[in-house]
Amino acid sequence: MNKRATYTIAGVLIAILIVVVVYTKFFAPNYSYLAKYDNVNVSGNYMSSLYSIANNETLANKIGESIGPNSGYRSISNGTPLVAGGKPAVMYYGAEFCPYCAVTRWSIIIAMMRFGNFSGLRYMTSAASDILNYTPTFTFYNSTYTSNYISFISEEFATNLVNPSTGTYYQLQVPNELENATVSKYGSGGIPFIDFGNKSVQNGAVANPTLIRGSNWTTVLSNMENPNSPVSQNLIGGANLFTAQICEMTGNAPANVCGQAYVKAIERYD
Repeated sequence: MNKRATYTIAGVLIAILIVVVVYTKFFAPNYSYLAKYDNVNVSGNYMSSLYSIANNETLANKIGESIGPNSGYRSISNGTPLVAGGKPAVMYYGAEFCPYCAVTRWSIIIAMMRFGNFSGLRYMTSAASDILNYTPTFTFYNSTYTSNYISFISEEFATNLVNPSTGTYYQLQVPNELENATVSKYGSGGIPFIDFGNKSVQNGAVANPTLIRGSNWTTVLSNMENPNSPVSQNLIGGANLFTAQICEMTGNAPANVCGQAYVKAIERYD
């Protein structure tokens, strides 16, 4: 190979290297910074903003009529009612490392905020070592939920951190007998799993984690405010589907939630 060819190849390689460095520094998503928010309490202002989006009826109705059951949803016939604290219960089973749980929690929280309030939620990302890592979300671990209409049972069975001695994620919560029986009877073997009072279940994610992967929580919130955004359509759309299932559990109470057009549209579809 002559010197001219050698210099040409070297020049091309240097140019490629420069492009990679510039892209990495200025344009590539910086996922790792999200990890610093793990287990940080969600601020009151953020909770208020999330609650406002959850209860924005105009936004929900713009999105909701096109939402129907997805591939992970199915009804349950003649199931024994799932009850906790004297109220019909929604049960969530998942793990902090899971990106599919991460994206689905947004829809769960939005739906549940239409019937009550969370406290003690903390920011969380899916595991750095898992596929679709650093998907922004929240953890239900050590959180509480209060409602006049429903109860909420949540199990995060593993953290988003790997135990170096075992190569597996650290165990977090251990399901009780009722929870194990419910997952065993109605689950598909994967996560997330959500049971709506043994009237219907959701096996798997309601959206693709790539929609929000690498975003921060403020960006996700902003995108949800736009009904034309795929983030809004998927996350609020999923919440609308969940809301309709909860309304079936509560006998369509409260009326200001269950009387919305998007709920009626989904119930007709179902």
